[in-house]
Amino acid sequence: MENQVTQLLKAMVKPDYTACSYAFMQNGKINPVAGIFLMKNNMNYTDQQEVVLKPENPLGERRDPEELRRKYLEDVYGADADKIIDAEASEK
Repeated sequence: MENQVTQLLKAMVKPDYTACSYAFMQNGKINPVAGIFLMKNNMNYTDQQEVVLKPENPLGERRDPEELRRKYLEDVYGADADKIIDAEASEK
């Protein structure tokens, strides 16, 4: 019987206690850090972080390696992309 009375009393007091805690923290009567600590321990508050992942390639579309090689070799002063000898290809 006593357990039921205690549970009923807690259920009735909890909303008022929560509202008072908010008011006390906003008015400076309770340090907000201490109030948050009390709410986490007594009112089932939790820390939640929301992480949103978007599958997106920040480098843009994937390009052909040979096309990129030619592009950057042509940008080099005095280099001709057709006359460059590829060391890896000559070893095979």
